[in-house]
Amino acid sequence: MHNPPPPHDPHHPHPGPPHQGPPHQPAPPPGPPHHEPPPPGSHAPPPGPHDPHKPHDPPHDHRHRH
Repeated sequence: MHNPPPPHDPHHPHPGPPHQGPPHQPAPPPGPPHHEPPPPGSHAPPPGPHDPHKPHDPPHDHRHRH
């Protein structure tokens, strides 16, 4: 003869570790969108797919000319 399980008591603590996950991380602060267009005058490449086979025109010469 098996005894029926006792009724569930919500105030009775469950055996074993508590059912608690990791603490919730605060949401990161909202930053600028990643797809924001570059400001005028920036050296960002123009929008569109980058073609590695197309040479850049004109070539930039970063050497100091005396």
